[in-house]
Amino acid sequence: MIYLNVTSVMMRTDPEGKALYEQRAQQCVDEIFRYSYHPELKCILENVGPNGEARTEFTDGRIVNPGHDIEGVWFLLEHAKRTGDKELVAKAEQIFDWAIHAGWDKEYGGLLYFVDCLGKPPEAYEHDMKLWWPHDEILISSLMLFRDTGKEEYLDWFYKTLDYCKAHFSDPEYGEWYGYLRRDGLPTMPSTKGSTFKGPFHLPRMLINVDCMLGELTR
Repeated sequence: MIYLNVTSVMMRTDPEGKALYEQRAQQCVDEIFRYSYHPELKCILENVGPNGEARTEFTDGRIVNPGHDIEGVWFLLEHAKRTGDKELVAKAEQIFDWAIHAGWDKEYGGLLYFVDCLGKPPEAYEHDMKLWWPHDEILISSLMLFRDTGKEEYLDWFYKTLDYCKAHFSDPEYGEWYGYLRRDGLPTMPSTKGSTFKGPFHLPRMLINVDCMLGELTR
């Protein structure tokens, strides 16, 4: 997933190497669908066997990170737009739908951090927390899906997520976003806006990408 994103960045910064990066990007896409993509479970699995087999007999084999799946969606959409692969757009849309419906907290709103693909209790203690970065990725992927498919449901997800972020992550008084929320949407205490993991990556990247797409859409 990350390697696919890196190839996209490298194509923009090192155009002379485009042929190599295109080859590597296609390899990434092929391997995502060969190994991690499991339509029978309606998810992308974080951990699989050597040949991509689902290992549902233990918790690590059942874990789904909806934020990772949704982040990967827009990497796939970038590749699909560049190559004209309409079938890949449909597959990326399917992955987004699986992830958002499995991970969105119907009681409190926001995206759960981990879910179990069979609906069993996740092992990770932080499974029901709401973290900043998956919500950044929803904002990018939902708006990109709206741009590429024209379906209003993805614009609805964009606004639904934006409303949640403004209500819970964003600090209107001192700026920035809280990084870690409890399931009920309140920041963990003491609250954290920056840490080893919450660096200048997801939030600025989301703001830049969304601003560019809104410009595209308005034009």
